Amino acid sequence: MFQFWQRDEKSLREKVFVYVTRGSDLLVFTEREFERSGLQIPAGSPKEGESLEQAALRETQEETGLLELSEIEYLGSVDVDQSKYGIHEIHRRHFYHVKTSEETPERWANEEKDPSIVTDSTPDRIVFDLSWISLIRTRPKLAEDHDAFLSSIIEKIVHQM
Repeated sequence: MFQFWQRDEKSLREKVFVYVTRGSDLLVFTEREFERSGLQIPAGSPKEGESLEQAALRETQEETGLLELSEIEYLGSVDVDQSKYGIHEIHRRHFYHVKTSEETPERWANEEKDPSIVTDSTPDRIVFDLSWISLIRTRPKLAEDHDAFLSSIIEKIVHQM
């Protein structure tokens, strides 16, 4: 009798994560209906035919409402195994830094009407409660792995002062 062995390979999904700064402040948010997700930065998945850079800008605009984004810079990527969440995937997270000079309140809410992930248990819209945090005064405790390149952002800000 023959036994067939199937390789236990996890699929790879590309993701984008974006540090948005205004001066020495970093834009962060919580998801209103999922606050346990922690303090996050804009992130999501590229759509078919979309470059990673295009996805980074689109996700930032959708999640924050900001339109004036400039000086996009690729910082690097990390692979994150999703097994602990019951997902048989590796997420390749590509991190970007963008700047904005757009005037906003210190805190505001924005509704994303086209979230990247929609399931039976998730809403078809997500409300984000956004705020600016000074990177000079504090190092924010971001949600898991969102801080992969935060040190390089802080270093750049300190050197520009």
